[in-house]
Amino acid sequence: MSQRPKGKNKEGGQEGHKGHTLEKNETPDEVEQHKATKCPNCGFNLKDVQGEVVETRQVMDLPEVIRFFTTEHQVVEVCCPGCQSPVKADFPAEVTAPVQYGPHTQTTCTLLKVDQAISLERIVSFFTDWFGHAPSEGTVQNWIYRAATTLEPIEEQIKAGIIHATAAGFDETMVRSCGKNAWIHVARTDKLTHCAAPGGRGKATIEKIGILPDFRGVAHHDAWEAYFSFKQCEHSLCNAHLVREGASLKKHFDPAGVWSEPIISWLLAVKKQRDGGIFCCAEKLVTDLRAVVKGGYTALGFSPPADGVKLSACSKEFRSRIRWLDRLWFYAPYVVRFGWDALACFDNNGSERDIRPVKLFSKVFGCWRSASGLDSFCRLRGYLSTLRKQGISPREGLLSVFRGNPIVPATT
Repeated sequence: MSQRPKGKNKEGGQEGHKGHTLEKNETPDEVEQHKATKCPNCGFNLKDVQGEVVETRQVMDLPEVIRFFTTEHQVVEVCCPGCQSPVKADFPAEVTAPVQYGPHTQTTCTLLKVDQAISLERIVSFFTDWFGHAPSEGTVQNWIYRAATTLEPIEEQIKAGIIHATAAGFDETMVRSCGKNAWIHVARTDKLTHCAAPGGRGKATIEKIGILPDFRGVAHHDAWEAYFSFKQCEHSLCNAHLVREGASLKKHFDPAGVWSEPIISWLLAVKKQRDGGIFCCAEKLVTDLRAVVKGGYTALGFSPPADGVKLSACSKEFRSRIRWLDRLWFYAPYVVRFGWDALACFDNNGSERDIRPVKLFSKVFGCWRSASGLDSFCRLRGYLSTLRKQGISPREGLLSVFRGNPIVPATT
């Protein structure tokens, strides 16, 4: 449920938003002059009368004919004047076949599939319609595998950068792969993104990925228990999850906001203080949160769970409401961390933004047919997301990959 207040901002671009107005090209490719041929007042013939340009307008369009640009590589053999031996040059290392597609085509096809969620069949159809020729679906998939293989060492550098960060976000989502459920795990900072799908959802899978077990900073995540099994780092819960869940419970079970609204309002009030640069005492925040949560239990006719007990006993009718209160009570130190720790955040929205394209792909394609295909997708998604965060064009990044000299993003 959206927590955005209604009616505070006007429609359209907001103040301070950077626009993207189409700017004039200082060096147009073609110039057409338009001059009157007859005076509208006296009818004088103006055909041979010189004039001056007083106003210009530009139309930016695609060229009428878009075609493949063909470069022929010719190997020249010469006879050495010194020893009379024939000497033949070599083809560039990337030119391996009599006829082949170049890095720009490879980059475009890979971006259409991995970045724009366009199926292999539609990519082939697009190239056929626009250029009269297209690589096969298998060829495009091989390019994706090739790019993913090239990026393996860079992925390790991204992992190392996240491990050594002071704060990072973690999230996961379920997809379908090889006819069964699989989970894609995201680890990220403001400058780095890592995606992986090595197996299931639990602690063993997280250990296999190898980021969170070695992480020593503040980990932002939801209240999924597997995250808390790693004790070497600090934990901070995503309050956006808690506020959304509370708003949903209020809508269905507490329209008047008797027991839910005080909790939601308290969390948002602390957020407002933090946004204003005001930090509070950790112990006071925990005490105050548990006091307002206790009011929620009392209004529902329950008591907070005893020390060391995570879930209150309740009937199925109250289960969703009591479990929300239990999470706030039991995990109170992690819920309020953002209120006193400058490294902690109110939400984990950055991780959700990084994982959102994964859900889009899952909706478009339904599933991944092979584990290797899912692994390649994850590695490329992490690389492209990292490039964007650092202001590097994904197109330039992938082009460097297919040229054999990939751009290495900053990891510190």
